[in-house]
Amino acid sequence: MSVCAWDNCFRTTKEVHGAELKRYLRLVTIAWGFGAMFFGATGGTALPELSKQLGAPQWFFGLLGAAPFLGLVPQLPVSWLIERTGKRKWLFITTCTSHRLLFLLIALIPFVVPADWQTVRLGALITTLIGSWILGGVAGPTWNGWMGDMIPPRIRGRYWAFRRRVGLITTMGAALIAGRFIDYADSTQLGTQGGIAVVFAVAAIFGSIDVLLFMFIPEIPKKISKVRMSWSQLIREPLKDRAFRQLMTYWFLLNFANAGLIGTFFQRNLREIVEMKNSWVNFVLVVSPCIGWYIAVKWWGRARDRWGNKPILVIASAAVVVNPLIWCFIRPEWSWIGLLIPIYGGFVWAGIDMALCNAMLGISGGGKVSSYPALAAIISGLGGILGPLAAGVLGQSLTGWHIQIGSLIFSSYHLLFVIGASLQALTVPLALRIEEPEAHSTREVLRVLYGNATAMSRILTYVPRRVASLPLVIIGRPRAANSTGPIDVPETDLLNAAAVALAAGPGGNGRHVHWHHSNSQAYAAQPNRGIYSSVHPGSYNDYIQQLIDMAGRELAEHARKQEATVGKGT
Repeated sequence: MSVCAWDNCFRTTKEVHGAELKRYLRLVTIAWGFGAMFFGATGGTALPELSKQLGAPQWFFGLLGAAPFLGLVPQLPVSWLIERTGKRKWLFITTCTSHRLLFLLIALIPFVVPADWQTVRLGALITTLIGSWILGGVAGPTWNGWMGDMIPPRIRGRYWAFRRRVGLITTMGAALIAGRFIDYADSTQLGTQGGIAVVFAVAAIFGSIDVLLFMFIPEIPKKISKVRMSWSQLIREPLKDRAFRQLMTYWFLLNFANAGLIGTFFQRNLREIVEMKNSWVNFVLVVSPCIGWYIAVKWWGRARDRWGNKPILVIASAAVVVNPLIWCFIRPEWSWIGLLIPIYGGFVWAGIDMALCNAMLGISGGGKVSSYPALAAIISGLGGILGPLAAGVLGQSLTGWHIQIGSLIFSSYHLLFVIGASLQALTVPLALRIEEPEAHSTREVLRVLYGNATAMSRILTYVPRRVASLPLVIIGRPRAANSTGPIDVPETDLLNAAAVALAAGPGGNGRHVHWHHSNSQAYAAQPNRGIYSSVHPGSYNDYIQQLIDMAGRELAEHARKQEATVGKGT
């Protein structure tokens, strides 16, 4: 086994499938577990807090927020190199490993550079950080194209959801430990700066393990185009694609608003206005969103495979607008509420990220020029660069600004949140303009979701989770217990009849009754039979889900009949 694994270090193949593909997908998932530890430890309070400890002014946080997006600039030259050579694997491994290991240099800054050299410290921090993210940006198009050619399109949504859920677990654990250790180090000789340095050093090691595991996955070379493409062609080819331009307009504004105006001072708002400790800041920035992601990512993955990317972007973009506005009202005495808000935010952002990621994988594979994801990264990254820089300038100019409304005092951070939320709202009409022929219409998806919500509301209103003490009551014409024929049930009472059947558990009066629904008739069946399509429900939640699915189909059918009637009338 180990020999085969080492052989893959320099092996090339056109495609992988079957048991071999499963083995590599498993390894990619394990690798991401280590990579998620890196991002969980470094992506929360550590960098902004270290900058504040080093005496950073307000505008510096704009540079700090823009640094990850500055790393996207070299992706177009990397795409040109891939087009010329077709090689991706070792370029990804070398650059991405260097990207992670540079955090070891950041960890040394508090120990190597004297404390009175404040400008040198900040310069070393931002320079090393930008260099790290540039190397990480070089790895982007190599990994996207490689995985896009390896992972079959039919399972991308489900696999991506599973991989994300594994990573979310390790991300939460790393963030909790890192935040707790930083607070603990503050009371020791290490101090806050030393504690952050230790966190960065450990994170760099785990992040490198993530990348090095890809050595054991074979290279899948990109097919080299017979026609040599010039730099102008690499840029013009994606820009000719109207759907690509529409997606990029949406992505640019999304990054400008969220990563820039909202995200730049979010950590400082938690520390200064809400007065949270670093451990709780990490909980808000990393753990709570991960909980929302973990709950939602499997559902979003299936939704993407079923409906496409566009309706998910529209719905999730509209739902996320309220998230930054709530933070304008959170104060220290209500800080516990702030621990719950990001769960909702994570739930919604999981949908946006899932749709964008799958759109990028679709663009990267299929033999298209690799400049598609590279140019996408540059355009979306430009929004991520300009947004934090604008936020830094505004934050510096609004230093000390505040306004009091009643008993609440709103600071410059809150003003940036409001502006950012307003710009996020503008992404909804931009998402509606995205062209995706294979996607379902947003109206159709909303109709299904509304039907599901209505059915669930009825069930939760009329049926407790378990009412074991109530007898089983069947609405409709009574019949013999061993009969399996149809029972005439009024259309309006069908859901109530199924709900009552659900209420009868093993401790109730009578056996389980499963319900089929077709043409306004309910059918009693044996307990070992499914409700439809050979599905065998094993819990109360399975019954709920199947009832919701049936209700959604009924509402859709009713809407189609109404549209047909209106069409005939006109």
